[in-house]
Amino acid sequence: MDLIKPNNGRLVVRPLEEEEIRDSGIIVMRQNLQEAARQGEVMAVSKGCPFKVGKTILFPPNAGDLIRVNIGGKFLELRIIRFESASASIL
Repeated sequence: MDLIKPNNGRLVVRPLEEEEIRDSGIIVMRQNLQEAARQGEVMAVSKGCPFKVGKTILFPPNAGDLIRVNIGGKFLELRIIRFESASASIL
């Protein structure tokens, strides 16, 4: 993603939709779904970030800043989070 380059230990994540999460084989269950970890695809990383573009990670539902980017007439909802906020990388 050439539109956004995160700074200072941050990464840009595209939260995955429910259908995409089921395909990964990982199910995160919580009593309160609003508190459930989200899965997302890493779209861009800053220097020193241990994650690679294209990896799927778990992160808290309200982590970071929510942004909407217009790419070719389609709006994508993305989050800019600190890489320390990611709780796991899905292999």
